[in-house]
Amino acid sequence: MAKPIGGTCYFKVDGVQLELASDDVTIDIQATEKKGVVAGYYTESDCIPSIEGEFVVPRSFPMQKILRMDNGTITVELKSGLTASLSGAYLADRAPVEGGKGTIKMKFEGTRGEWL
Repeated sequence: MAKPIGGTCYFKVDGVQLELASDDVTIDIQATEKKGVVAGYYTESDCIPSIEGEFVVPRSFPMQKILRMDNGTITVELKSGLTASLSGAYLADRAPVEGGKGTIKMKFEGTRGEWL
């Protein structure tokens, strides 16, 4: 029996659901990254967990809440049933609104990411 793997996903910032402009959400919540040096040896460095996507910006969009957030929680539920959480979250980088499309691309970074 076939099972859904992609498609609609749900994105919440501190419990407020945001409307995704597309279902392309990038979830990068690894705590560390390993890089090979030579066969059998690697270096390991810390990573900043992050989640990003493109969102629709209606009049009710919680812009000020997101801009001021410095210890938020981001939750993303994928069509496959996987759920990711990012805690200690804040808006990273710039996030310009594209007026012609009515969308905004945002990247959130945080202190801890986990698959639930």
